[in-house]
Amino acid sequence: MMLAALICAVAATVGPMLLGSQPPSERLAMHLWLMTIGTLGSWAILIPSKFAEAKLEDQVPMRVTLLAFGAVVGIVGWLVGDTLFLKSPGWHEPIDANWGLVSHEMLRWTAGRPGEGFAPTLAMYMSFFAFLFLVPRWWRQAEFTREKRISLWWIAVCVFWAWVVHLLWWFPQPTGMMVAGVIATATQLASPWMPPSRRRALTEQMELEQAVA
Repeated sequence: MMLAALICAVAATVGPMLLGSQPPSERLAMHLWLMTIGTLGSWAILIPSKFAEAKLEDQVPMRVTLLAFGAVVGIVGWLVGDTLFLKSPGWHEPIDANWGLVSHEMLRWTAGRPGEGFAPTLAMYMSFFAFLFLVPRWWRQAEFTREKRISLWWIAVCVFWAWVVHLLWWFPQPTGMMVAGVIATATQLASPWMPPSRRRALTEQMELEQAVA
């Protein structure tokens, strides 16, 4: 978990660079927010994945757990953003749709469509992070039997899903995409990993021992 926090601190330095010219105070606020929520998000995946390791036969309990943990991450994200006076800058379409089919069209959580610098509400934070954690199989990125130490494919999937979610439950982009990338990167790099070659060697050794016995 401490390694995940360190990785998030490093990975979060990239985020503010993607948002164009901003005052140093806003860049610092974005870095602190990404670092904090990235760390908490990776912990929300690492902890249940550790308890469910080699026991996950039904995905429903894990998905419900991650849904709840995602809502908690959203609450903390809103509190940290409010404390840092984070403006949550967003790009224009097609990266940031500036609306959500469920949050704005159906539930009408805001009077108008949010623009650049709009601060999402607590409900928007909770819904975005809850559904961000619900669909992708985040726990697969923490398995020690995964094929690669770090998979760029999985990171890309999580980042893309963050963009898809904001079309339903709006959240400023690329902020949401960046935090998803930080969480996925930290989860993989901080999780134990046994290379396939090592697993094959152990299997062959066990088979040899059984043959001798």
